[in-house]
Amino acid sequence: MLLEHMAQPSVLRQQGVDLDRSLILKLPSERLESVDVPGFWKIFLREISAALAAHPALRPDSERESCRALQAEIKDLLDRETVLFLQFKEILERLTEEGFQVFIFWDNFEAVARNKNLGVDTFSGLRSLAGELRVTYLIASEKELAETVAYNLSSSPFFNIFAVVRLKPLTIPPA
Repeated sequence: MLLEHMAQPSVLRQQGVDLDRSLILKLPSERLESVDVPGFWKIFLREISAALAAHPALRPDSERESCRALQAEIKDLLDRETVLFLQFKEILERLTEEGFQVFIFWDNFEAVARNKNLGVDTFSGLRSLAGELRVTYLIASEKELAETVAYNLSSSPFFNIFAVVRLKPLTIPPA
């Protein structure tokens, strides 16, 4: 719920985010709970495709032909049986070249952390995206990230790149 609020255009603008140059991805943690690694990257690609299709700067009258070509490339990848991290990363590199900042909103991270199909390599790849391509992650978790993962992932460098912000319980204002 908090991340849904944080992903609202008005809130993002208040935080200085240029929405014309940003691509906001909201990952469905429940679908990532048991998926294999190629399926994991496909879910990311579906979210990128949907965000590009809905982006106000990329409507049909836009001159961003390169972004439409990128959407066609994503569709081609989604039609394949396997998607590799490097193919996913190439899509993000192209988005960066187009001038986009990618934000990944990830609620209920515990569901993903329980997925035994995702190993250290998967999370190390995600970390590399933050460093190389300035991908920004906003992750909500009831526990500290290092506590949410299986023992074999606790040493993953992915978890030490985050600033932790602890929130008090939130209340929903009356309608």
